[in-house]
Amino acid sequence: MDQESCIKIESFNEHYILVYGNKEAYTSQICSEGGEWFDKLDGWLVPVKNKSKIELIANIARNTRILLQSGSNYARKSSNRKYHRAVSEDEKSDSEDEKSDSEDEKSDSE
Repeated sequence: MDQESCIKIESFNEHYILVYGNKEAYTSQICSEGGEWFDKLDGWLVPVKNKSKIELIANIARNTRILLQSGSNYARKSSNRKYHRAVSEDEKSDSEDEKSDSEDEKSDSE
């Protein structure tokens, strides 16, 4: 998620607060709290009495963004596997020594 998904709240005057955010994502929620979109301000004007509800919407949006980011980080980490060797170098050299010893024994017996 990007910064556009955040909601920013500023004081406009004693009666209204100015709310910035993604218009498509939050229009229905903010308008239901008495907000009106103003193109010149590129944001919503919301009555001060509804500030706590707008802050709640902003907190939910922020927490949702954090949750989605942490979920994608978890998925990314789980898909990254560390390299594990099936056989260590010491085991390979031991098995090669055994093979050469057994080949020597076979050639001696022939």
